[in-house]
Amino acid sequence: MKPTVLRYLTCFRCSSNMTFSIVVFAVINLLASQAMSQTKVDRNSIAPRRITKNLLTETRAKEVEAAIDKGLAFLARQQRPDGTFLQSPIGEPGVSGLCLMAFMSRGHLPGRGLYAEQLNKTVTFILNSQQNDGLISRQRERLSSQYNHGISALSLSELYGMSEPADEDKFRKVIEQAIVFTGQHYPQPKTYPDDAGSWRYLNRRGASD
Repeated sequence: MKPTVLRYLTCFRCSSNMTFSIVVFAVINLLASQAMSQTKVDRNSIAPRRITKNLLTETRAKEVEAAIDKGLAFLARQQRPDGTFLQSPIGEPGVSGLCLMAFMSRGHLPGRGLYAEQLNKTVTFILNSQQNDGLISRQRERLSSQYNHGISALSLSELYGMSEPADEDKFRKVIEQAIVFTGQHYPQPKTYPDDAGSWRYLNRRGASD
């Protein structure tokens, strides 16, 4: 595992069940992508399917894949010219980061394959959303910015694990700045003991998430 990503995932602990699920999702996919990178893989093709015994029949697996492909095609049609998937900037680039991970989980990568250029636009938008202090969010909104930051950092960390050597620097710089921002918010005092180990919203509120 690349050291920056390992350091990021190690320090990223959170109390919210939703955010924890996103972390687990990203870690599993990142490990899978790195395992693939150790072998010769055609990055322009969708990864071969592996059916767990007694989980899905061949017919059902094909139906699931068809549903996923239809869902991704729908997402692609909703994409805006700037690469985003949401009209309101308050949820960006977090929503676009989630959409990006959905495409990547099916084997679609920026610059390669069916959605090459569309995903390139999304990645560029996320990268350009980082502010001077490392926060990845289009707006400094007191409640939503932390979600945008965490999700976007996760999506970029996963992409960094799959990136070509020539592209590593542009992801690493943004991820490292995001780590610094996250670390600065982690030690802020918490009002309630149960909030220990969590991150706060942008302003110093009593609640954590």
